[in-house]
Amino acid sequence: MKTNTGLVEYAKAQVGRPYWYGTYGQTASQSLYNSKKAQYPKYYTASDFASQYGQRVHDCVGLIKGYIWSDGPDSTPKYNSSQDKNATGMYKASAVKGPISQLPQKAGMLVYKGTPSKMSHVGVYDGDGYVYEAKGHAYGVVKTAFDASDWQYYSQCPYTEDDSATAGQAQPEDNTNAGGNTSYDKESEVRHAKTSELQRILNEWYNSGLDVDGIWGPKTAAACNSNLLKYKSPMIRTTYVTYIQQLLGVAGFGTDVDGAYGPDTKAKVIEFQRSASLSVDGIVGKNTTKALIDKFVEIYKHL
Repeated sequence: MKTNTGLVEYAKAQVGRPYWYGTYGQTASQSLYNSKKAQYPKYYTASDFASQYGQRVHDCVGLIKGYIWSDGPDSTPKYNSSQDKNATGMYKASAVKGPISQLPQKAGMLVYKGTPSKMSHVGVYDGDGYVYEAKGHAYGVVKTAFDASDWQYYSQCPYTEDDSATAGQAQPEDNTNAGGNTSYDKESEVRHAKTSELQRILNEWYNSGLDVDGIWGPKTAAACNSNLLKYKSPMIRTTYVTYIQQLLGVAGFGTDVDGAYGPDTKAKVIEFQRSASLSVDGIVGKNTTKALIDKFVEIYKHL
């Protein structure tokens, strides 16, 4: 059975592998290159294709078809013409779909750019703020922050069973798995608490109207981006700044926790952005805030 969470695991296993337009998990070779270049000449103009021979390759929707048609992340895909959809066809074939503002916080949802009549790109949402996507030949398959791109629609993949009803959701404090391992619960608990704190601050200082539910979703991300923290005169002085300064300290980029976004705080933000491979601009928006929360959770779930 093909499942939502299986799709995420497959996509995760492809990170770092090349993007070839029109492919779905085949092994790159001279013959595959010749075939695809004849079909799609404008997508095969780069000079590095030969250096990628021997690797598993996908395009954006091919990342999804590669999972559907393969027994494992490295096995040979078995083509199925009835399931051969482009991104638009995948969206149209889905029974569960809608605008990105309604995206369920669970693993294996497909996220799209474009319109329902012409989707230009598709990725796999992991249920926890990230997307796996075959981004283009210059990038290959990558893991990116959900809020780093303007995704516009979502759908449940029409060829997977939904086994992810609770993925990405905060778990009850007394919930443990059969083996007694509570590490996942603790991670969820820490993430829920820190995201709830942020939502309360955004509501208090900026009247953001967020549900304080501890879930990082499109509305919380948008509220961060609507209220950017940056160094200017007069300095921004809010509890949001204090929150970011505290996160910076936990991440190893300590600064005075004084609630004022001054030059030292900007410098520490730049250091953190560089370490996290974010855009280095000293401005705190949705990407930097999310990355700081992720770092906080990573550290505190082991304490």
